[in-house]
Amino acid sequence: MIQLTSLRFSEKQVPSDSFHFFRVWTCLLVVYEVLTHFYHDFIKTLYIDPAILFPYLSWLKPLSLGGMNAVFILIALSAAAVAMQKFYRISTWVLVALFGYIIFLDKVLYLNHMYLLWLILILFALMPKVGSKIQEGWLQVFKLLLGIVYFYAAVAKLNPDWVFRSEPMYSWLSDRDDLPLIGWLFAEKFVAILFSFSGILIDFFLIPALWTKKYRAPAFIVGVAFHSFNALYFDIGIFPFLMIAAMTLFFDPDWCPGWMKGLWKKHFHTLGANVKGPGKVIWVFFAFQILFPLRGYFYPGVALWTQDGHAFSWRMMLRSVEGRLAFSIVDPKTGQQWLEQPRERFRGLALREVCTNPEIILQYAHFIRDRYAEKGIAGVKVFAISGLNLNSNGDKTYVNPEVDLTQVKASDFYVNWLMPYPY
Repeated sequence: MIQLTSLRFSEKQVPSDSFHFFRVWTCLLVVYEVLTHFYHDFIKTLYIDPAILFPYLSWLKPLSLGGMNAVFILIALSAAAVAMQKFYRISTWVLVALFGYIIFLDKVLYLNHMYLLWLILILFALMPKVGSKIQEGWLQVFKLLLGIVYFYAAVAKLNPDWVFRSEPMYSWLSDRDDLPLIGWLFAEKFVAILFSFSGILIDFFLIPALWTKKYRAPAFIVGVAFHSFNALYFDIGIFPFLMIAAMTLFFDPDWCPGWMKGLWKKHFHTLGANVKGPGKVIWVFFAFQILFPLRGYFYPGVALWTQDGHAFSWRMMLRSVEGRLAFSIVDPKTGQQWLEQPRERFRGLALREVCTNPEIILQYAHFIRDRYAEKGIAGVKVFAISGLNLNSNGDKTYVNPEVDLTQVKASDFYVNWLMPYPY
């Protein structure tokens, strides 16, 4: 275990087989994501076609279609190189930089599992090449990261909607009541209650159970069943497959079958042993991962409503939302008014996020202000006409319609221009 009293990871040398499996599998998932983007033409539809992107950093801009294609190709090539530990130092940091660019390019596309994947890639970059042995401390690093993710996911579920109303679970399950054989069960409230409380218990206790040898095997079975169900019935991408692979890190380091060990021996064992363990920078990494998700609990208001502290905090699968949004633009000099309808610019996921994410709503309002200024109409006021149905609680006015959003700074620490939580 981690020596918490001295803040040190174990320096014991152990077989590296399980880590090689995890690294190769993780990199294959990255390659799969790239292939999916090309196959479904996502690069064009997600990054080129939208009239507006909403980056986390204002200076981030999308490249041309050819440039974005090149970025994704380089991501796949770098992931393959990291899997095989070729040009390791360069390929890991190239992968981290390009994958991070994709993540931070548009808030509309934020996904917790893509952020987690990026953090794992950062840890790969901080590691040396791994040969036949690995310091046990590195395995503990990945286990600790998983523990943080599951813990904060569990704490976030301790909200009234999840605990007392089984929402949004009930809404999601009842939408699948047309499935053969078991669909009728999903329309029953008690099933949603069962799933909701099971989710809390699994998030709280799965990682501690995996870390305990006595309960490791049954915990792994529960974890595989849990993530397999999520993969089948919820559209959450590669996350279940990443988590199932990550859980194998809790088993004995040499658990891999013989044919797999043969592959690792052929390609990686010639590197010798990994004698370098986690350095002090790892504790900086974990200090951020522990403290940053806490910010949402110190902001005023209800986080489910304001989304303050939502991103990068493992607040997963907590909101089922339907939104409506329009902007009233007023020229205070002439009194002339215009109406901007997001549905004329966005479709699908992008439209939903634009109508329901306060940060994006504010960025959109500032975009409108700047666009009118470019047309020679400076100083317009922008007001939102909005509504939000959060977790089937009913449509309520979302943005304060009397607030001129051009006067709200994007750098404000928390959202204070929404209507009070109405439920």
